Amino acid sequence: MAIEDNKIFAGDTRAGPPGSGSAQAPTVSIQSRLGDVEAGLDALRKEVKAGFLAVKDAQEGLDSKLDNLLSLMKDHMNSIVLSGVNRRKPSRKLSQMLRGIIDGERNMKSMRLLVLVSSGEGKPREIDIRTTVYENEDFIYQRHVKSSRTFLSEVEKRFILMAFTL
Repeated sequence: MAIEDNKIFAGDTRAGPPGSGSAQAPTVSIQSRLGDVEAGLDALRKEVKAGFLAVKDAQEGLDSKLDNLLSLMKDHMNSIVLSGVNRRKPSRKLSQMLRGIIDGERNMKSMRLLVLVSSGEGKPREIDIRTTVYENEDFIYQRHVKSSRTFLSEVEKRFILMAFTL
């Protein structure tokens, strides 16, 4: 078998008919096959490019639909959409503390507050409920509270917004 310069493949693959005394050498033109392969490759490239463009268009369509949905939600709920989190606008009834937390105007310090209740035997028992409260930095929290009334008044003064009632 040999491949010549003009891209013709020639090879003796079988003998001729019995008794003919000659061998047939079938030849196949690689040049004609190469054109078919290149045309198929070009068609495949176009299909892949069209597929990528279709995916890109679909993604842009989804992004625009998501933007439309967020704007409708903002208009409907009368809310502020910040980095994917929907928060209601603070009303006048909420305290300045909450407005400061949402708007970020004040420097707040976050604290964990564990609530202890009586077990009925005179021993404190910790409740499963824990919450986060915010404290203004200009207040100093006093650790030692002499009575429960003092404790409740201190909590009401220092921690304006709490997630539970005492």
